[in-house]
Amino acid sequence: MDVDARFLQSLKALFLKPGSLTNAYLKGERVRYLSPIRLYLFPSVLFFLILSLRALWPEIHDSAVMQQWRESGDFGRSIESVVDSLSLASSDSSSQVPTLDQGQTLTLTASGSEMDISASDFWSSFQDNFAKIMFFLLPVAALLLKLLYIRRKRVYLEHLVFSLHVHAFIFSLLVLTALFDSPILVYAILILSLVYLFMALREVYAQTIAKTLTKLFLLLLSYGLVLGLGFLVTMITTAVFMVIGQGT
Repeated sequence: MDVDARFLQSLKALFLKPGSLTNAYLKGERVRYLSPIRLYLFPSVLFFLILSLRALWPEIHDSAVMQQWRESGDFGRSIESVVDSLSLASSDSSSQVPTLDQGQTLTLTASGSEMDISASDFWSSFQDNFAKIMFFLLPVAALLLKLLYIRRKRVYLEHLVFSLHVHAFIFSLLVLTALFDSPILVYAILILSLVYLFMALREVYAQTIAKTLTKLFLLLLSYGLVLGLGFLVTMITTAVFMVIGQGT
């Protein structure tokens, strides 16, 4: 079976039958589906890529070239016009080369000195770093599941497969939030994700509704704390490395 067919089969099972893809994979039915790691990487990379492009869009939209293009309607002549204006400015000793607006700046304090960095640069670096942190948080989520279901005698790898599949589903929905600015969409995805996680837990771990709800609450609480800590650490490390980079 080719990759496209397996991809479609995997998405169908992932979206329409919560937990069934994990059960199928653990039962050895792996030829028909993509591996959990590949299924996770596709929507997660797409999500962070869209966020990065959105962060760059204001600078592109407000650049001198784009302003000239909107006024003249000729992209080639717009580039020539901006290049000519920069050349004239640089050749005139009494004039200064115009600088493009880089958006808001963030002021960071380190060792008693202040440094200004572009907000767009900071958030771009933060998103790249947080994408990496999220990948390393997957084993943590699996460990939390292992602790919550310690009496089920399941090996750690089974929990990791479940974690990858659930994260793949959630990131697939988050792609929509990256494409469309809608608070209603965010709330709808949040509710859908909670319902999906509950149904997936019930399907894979086969416990009663009451026990599953209890495990769901404990999982959300513990993983929420881990996720918040990861978010904070990513912000701090991003700021530190950007300050170090400017200082060198």
